[in-house]
Amino acid sequence: MPSIRFQNNSYSLNENESVLDCLLRHDVAVSYSCKSGACQACLMQSTSPGLPPSSQNGLKTTMMAQGFFLACQCVPSSDLDVGEADIEIDAVIKTKAPLNRASIQVEIEPCQPFDYRAGQYIQLKRGDGLVRSYSIASLPGGPLQIHVERIDGGAMSNWIHDELQPGDRVKIRGPVGDCFYVPGAPEQPLLLAGTGTGLAPLVGIARDALENGHQADIHLYHGSLTRERLYLVDELFALAQQHPQFHYTPCVKEDNAEKGIQTGDIEEIVLSADPAFKEWRAYLCGNPALVNSLRKKLFLKGASNKNIFSDAFLLSHAAK
Repeated sequence: MPSIRFQNNSYSLNENESVLDCLLRHDVAVSYSCKSGACQACLMQSTSPGLPPSSQNGLKTTMMAQGFFLACQCVPSSDLDVGEADIEIDAVIKTKAPLNRASIQVEIEPCQPFDYRAGQYIQLKRGDGLVRSYSIASLPGGPLQIHVERIDGGAMSNWIHDELQPGDRVKIRGPVGDCFYVPGAPEQPLLLAGTGTGLAPLVGIARDALENGHQADIHLYHGSLTRERLYLVDELFALAQQHPQFHYTPCVKEDNAEKGIQTGDIEEIVLSADPAFKEWRAYLCGNPALVNSLRKKLFLKGASNKNIFSDAFLLSHAAK
């Protein structure tokens, strides 16, 4: 069987075993998150020939030429020399602020130029090597903002909530993902739907569209079980007052009498917005079951797959 050489040690691979699984099986500390090839947290680099093409799916050609690959998708057929990808940059935590009882907004200042699009996501890495992915809620030019929900037993989310402080330094990698606004079709209606901190990229995308002069209607739906789990409600209602083409609909499953907040299942509320979504562009984020179901139903109602965007990372908020 092939073997991999990493940090002056050699590790034998089992049959059909990925580089990532082999290293983890041998208790080697390496970065990873989704293990599905989407988040790119397990990006590594090799000087050996013969990388499986599937291990470089989704990477830029310039990265492929330098031997970068996704360890979770790399099942070698021959020996490989591998190392960690050195594409991380230092960043400083600027502020932390509550969004609701369970979520906070974290502002991060990269220590060197960092180009991104609102709606993409970064990998955040702490000192012991733990990595998790978080969507970008901010627009380029200002502080980089992410939303972090506290997850029961979540190693990263609880550390961010309880221990990470302004002035602390972290590493970031990215940006990654194609879930962002692209100018050029200002007459195309936009649908943005999500739950929980899936609101983060949607807020960024909506603001980006408005800043680029998007003329057609922009409908943002944010769903939650209870009113307490919603956030940025006043800010988004204010944004709707400023821009007549922007429509914000918060949804809760529990009975709620508060003005402007709809009661019911977010999926049903979204699908009732239009009998056909043929001309719409859709961005879906948050709960994996919602994203998968809504994607299928929008397609059946006429939306084109090429106009439905959702980063696979967002389907796996097991990134705790």
